[in-house]
Amino acid sequence: MILGFDLAGVVLEIGSQVSDFKVGDEIYACLCTISSGTAKSCYGIKFIETPVSYTSQSSFLDGDDLPKYGEKPSNWKPSGKRIKRGLYRTASHFYINADTNASANIIRKVSRTLGCNLNRLCRGVLTRPTRINL
Repeated sequence: MILGFDLAGVVLEIGSQVSDFKVGDEIYACLCTISSGTAKSCYGIKFIETPVSYTSQSSFLDGDDLPKYGEKPSNWKPSGKRIKRGLYRTASHFYINADTNASANIIRKVSRTLGCNLNRLCRGVLTRPTRINL
């Protein structure tokens, strides 16, 4: 897997022409394959492109607004700050991985588009990450 380019999920529903998957299957894919059209044409996977503007600047834990690119209000200001490479400080002085903060904000943007519930994505996920040695 390549972080940032791979995705994983569970099949929630399938179309009448799909025979390679069933509901409940776990799937893994490379974004370069999906965006190129291969997976879309073979499996009917819906690709949703999401702009990542302001996801690195905004604090996920503080619930900052995520303006669309080109539509940022003149008075908009993030509550936290990226203080050095890889480290983000929230308004309440939690220190979290900057990439994890941005990733959570991207998930927040995608969830709005798809109508997903993010109740289980919380502070603990960001402030107590688990290191996995491969």
